[in-house]
Amino acid sequence: MAERTFLENVGNLFSINAIGSTKAWEVRHLHNDPNIPPLIYVIESDVAQQFLLGRGVSGRPKFNMIRYIATSFAELFLERLLGKELSQYIILRGAYPFDLQYAFGYAPPYDRLLLPTGFIKLQRVLNPEGTDWEIHAQNFIGKYHGDIWLIPDTAIASGSTIAYFLRNGFRHHLPKQVYVITACGSLEGIQRIYQECLKKNVEFIPVFSQCIFEVSKTGNLPGLPLTDLSV
Repeated sequence: MAERTFLENVGNLFSINAIGSTKAWEVRHLHNDPNIPPLIYVIESDVAQQFLLGRGVSGRPKFNMIRYIATSFAELFLERLLGKELSQYIILRGAYPFDLQYAFGYAPPYDRLLLPTGFIKLQRVLNPEGTDWEIHAQNFIGKYHGDIWLIPDTAIASGSTIAYFLRNGFRHHLPKQVYVITACGSLEGIQRIYQECLKKNVEFIPVFSQCIFEVSKTGNLPGLPLTDLSV
């Protein structure tokens, strides 16, 4: 397991919401590793901490926490995104509560317009060799367009589903930037996604909530690579 790194040691305060309950940290050139995106944001709040540590929380309360985290992203980042051609892509079913339309809906122009959104159902399946994940996809609903793609996802472990989505989506349209926003994300997953963006010269900006996880090499079942169990 890698040594723990604290935000205060590697990041700079980027933004604070109006009542001071939520902060965004900007982390540049983490570990000076070329395989890590040069710019990462981490949003910090009491609700996000409760979401990660509240093992007894489930159902509607947890759903509402994810919505709160999505709203925190809107509060801290919407101003810099206004006036740009945005498209949101939701990978079902996990990302459903993270739909940014709800979060953006309090501010113009999204109080009267829908955020352009595409939907796709992706399922991760272990390959026959048991060494990596294969992605099975169902029909995509929507269209690939926009200068900035927003991809909210509740949890990112291996990053294989989003990497698959980008690899296929880039064949139809290349945005200028891709934001991936997650309530519980791993550094390994972000590295995999970053490689897809590098190949097409698309700027990739990950936005984590509260912390960045390292993913267990064995996971919740023996021998499985980069599974959902984080440490």
